[in-house]
Amino acid sequence: MKKWFVSFAVILGIVAAAVSFWQTREKVPVYLAVETPPAPALTPVEALAGFTLAPGFSVELVAAEPLVVDPVAMAWDESGRLFVVEMRGFMPDTEGTGEDKPIGRVVMLLDENGDGQMDRSEVFLDGLVLPRAVAVVNEGLLVGEPPNLWLCPDIQGKSRCENKRKVADYATDYERVSMEHLENGLMQGLDNWLYNAKSERRFRFFNGELQVEKTLARGQWGISQDNQGRLYYNTNSNFLTGDYFPGHSLNGVSAGLGEQISIDDEVFSIRVNTGVNRAYLDGVLRDDGRLKAPTAVSGLAVYRGGQFPSDYWQDIFVPEPAANAIVQLRAGLNEFSVKAEHVTYPDRHWGQREFFASTDERFRPVDLKVGPDGALYVIDMYRGIIQHKAFLTDELKAQIKARGLEKPLGQGRIWRITHTESPQLKAPNLALASVEQRIAALGHSTPWVRDTAQRLLGADANAVQPLKMLVADASNQLAVVHALWALEAQQVLDADTVVKAIERKQNIVTRQALRAGGRLLDIDQLLGLSAEDLGDTASALAWLNALTSHNQHMAVQHRLLQQLQAHGQDVFRREAVVRASAGVELAILEQLLSLALTQTAANQAALRDLVAGAYMSQRAAAAGQGTDKLIALLAQINAQREDKQWRQIAMLEGLKKAARSFDEPLMLDQAPALFTDKSLAGDDPLWLARIDARRAFTWEGDEMAGGKAPLTGEQVALLEKGKAFYSHCASCHGDKGQGVAGLAPELAGSQWVTGPVEWLTRIVLDGMQGEIEVNGKIWNGVMPGHRQFPGLDAETLTGLLIHLRRLGSNAADAPTIAQVSEILSLPARNSPWTAKSIREVPYASPLDKYLGKYKISFITFTFSIQDGQLVAAAPMYGDTVLKNIGEHRFMAEQGGEALEFRFEVDKQGNVDALYIVRGGAENRVEKVK
Repeated sequence: MKKWFVSFAVILGIVAAAVSFWQTREKVPVYLAVETPPAPALTPVEALAGFTLAPGFSVELVAAEPLVVDPVAMAWDESGRLFVVEMRGFMPDTEGTGEDKPIGRVVMLLDENGDGQMDRSEVFLDGLVLPRAVAVVNEGLLVGEPPNLWLCPDIQGKSRCENKRKVADYATDYERVSMEHLENGLMQGLDNWLYNAKSERRFRFFNGELQVEKTLARGQWGISQDNQGRLYYNTNSNFLTGDYFPGHSLNGVSAGLGEQISIDDEVFSIRVNTGVNRAYLDGVLRDDGRLKAPTAVSGLAVYRGGQFPSDYWQDIFVPEPAANAIVQLRAGLNEFSVKAEHVTYPDRHWGQREFFASTDERFRPVDLKVGPDGALYVIDMYRGIIQHKAFLTDELKAQIKARGLEKPLGQGRIWRITHTESPQLKAPNLALASVEQRIAALGHSTPWVRDTAQRLLGADANAVQPLKMLVADASNQLAVVHALWALEAQQVLDADTVVKAIERKQNIVTRQALRAGGRLLDIDQLLGLSAEDLGDTASALAWLNALTSHNQHMAVQHRLLQQLQAHGQDVFRREAVVRASAGVELAILEQLLSLALTQTAANQAALRDLVAGAYMSQRAAAAGQGTDKLIALLAQINAQREDKQWRQIAMLEGLKKAARSFDEPLMLDQAPALFTDKSLAGDDPLWLARIDARRAFTWEGDEMAGGKAPLTGEQVALLEKGKAFYSHCASCHGDKGQGVAGLAPELAGSQWVTGPVEWLTRIVLDGMQGEIEVNGKIWNGVMPGHRQFPGLDAETLTGLLIHLRRLGSNAADAPTIAQVSEILSLPARNSPWTAKSIREVPYASPLDKYLGKYKISFITFTFSIQDGQLVAAAPMYGDTVLKNIGEHRFMAEQGGEALEFRFEVDKQGNVDALYIVRGGAENRVEKVK
């Protein structure tokens, strides 16, 4: 009967696949059904005629070919010279032929008559292969060219870089990862560090040497900041993601970091956009052929002041080169959280459109900057091909060739957007400015002027005393903020100056004073700050961060505990308290447990997060030095019994949460009593929580070993292939599956990864979109499918799935090549999966082979599957959920008794026999026919 059912299910699957295939064949995709207008290469004057802007704005040309070619990044020095990175080798054709040629350059553009248009272009640095980033620093000019970060030193007065030197590695994965997923940005933040997108590193020069520090991985292409120094970034399908507060060392473990600020993004262009990647998928294009779902979002700019009217001074502008448009987000940048409203404008032909849009398909805005004059500058790569070869689909290749988008090459433009009714601004030449003039520039309306003045003053010893006076006396709050960070850059900020800044009673100044110099205050000064001083969340988080270096003191621990009790319901403050407790979580946990805690969501979260933090801190401290404190923690967890079981479960959830960050469990000298207790039934919530938490630990003779069954030699070989391919996934999901803030969720601990193989395989092949939940966090985006990758054959795909299902604490079973090959042979979908649609896909559980009845003596065991877990039932004994303890081995714990069930499985995957192991004795059990 079962064989008939399986065969019938297979037949149904084939019929369904055939119907889906023929339906796809009969339905003409939008990109083929609409008429696509031609895309001839236009002169700058012709291109200008195709632009449509928001009312009250105008655009003018700054530079065009031959002065600049294939521009991708730019930066001004203090003299006003514009340095532009030319990625001349990018995609000469659909195969990327010749991308490895050293034809990339950095050119210096000069406006000699002051009319705003560039008159001359000089090659400042050449012989580069696909350069991608540039920044002006006090030491010279930084240029990012994979795999090098070059410094051209002392550039003032020089017209060419003759003595570049490597100061760091940069974008080092260039040989195995698409160039769309490599470090870029080099934006100097308010805190004097250079930040990058698609990177988990930040840089800073000090005493002539470049410091490199690990930070939170952010975004994909482009990065910007607001006046508080909060960082903003995005992905190719999301307009805006950002950090509510500085979190350079938190690795995405906190709420408020990597927050997706714009949701359900749509783009409104003014031309048909059939020449985009994945145009054949449902939902990518509108019925009229215009792009609907953004696919190529890139370098954004926060408009922090300048030439535009003040109503625009918190707006964020985002280019979408695939839609030939620039999006305007009206951001609500309050003292802590950030909101964004997508602003569109009426269009008589299309209904609505973006802030800036073009009818020219070759208009490719890839990055935006607010210039020295306060105008919004647009880097237009101007070309037909914008998608890199690694992700270029066959459909788009065919369009490119059919419509002649490969040629011509060697073009590029820079445009300037200004407001027509506001006065034109002229930036001061800060290279020639005095200390007094540079200090005055800290309060300038244009952010480039403020930032550049801060950079220069941060290296000028003569500015120290005037800067300290400004902190105490200046009326302009932004000037005070920049002065604080200029002092920090020289490491001359002192406690007295920090106190004077806080005494101004201005929130923006208080939080920046604490961020820049909170570590300089002594305990009494920090604990003496009033609730009024810390009245907003951002200031409170900066204060808690400053307390971290003093947390060994009992008074500080007591204050942290008070904060936890008073603000535990606020996820941001609660997690900030846990971070401030780094290294002393156990002491604070002990104090918290001594209180008469009631069972609330806030108290449960506090216990969970403190235990997770304690595990992370103590595991790092215990490397090679024993695990006594963690053993004591387990004993403390075990003591939370009877009416305090909710405490134990919350703390066990903390261990489960922390274990996701590690590939292997921590080795203990012996099995803790918490995990050997046999007094709980197998379906008891407390027992199940313990089983999840025990993945954080292992010990000599531990048969579960983190729950991962050993691999066969064939599976190990497949795993190695999958690991190599995983580099395509790691750029979004992290090298260890830890996720990338604002870009892609965790794979470690994700039910989408450890769940049915039938679902995971389809998601990898055809992608996923829409709202999903991963480890308690909601994500809403688009993951493209990987079916088109030429190296993704059945063996590699199987190995990739094995690798994914064993990442971090994942311990799911390994799929077979036959299982994966069957799915791989099915037709591709015409749209990515959603959480709802993938759940409708039937799946065969790997536990199916164990189902049935087995009899020994007068007892019959019945094995079934409930909620994806194997359950054993016996008359008079009830049923129990079995825990996998190895390949084909399961354990049941019931009423203090422990039974092991060992199934023998033949080469065809059928169960030959079942053995019950108890107390070392083994009994064969016969299957009931």
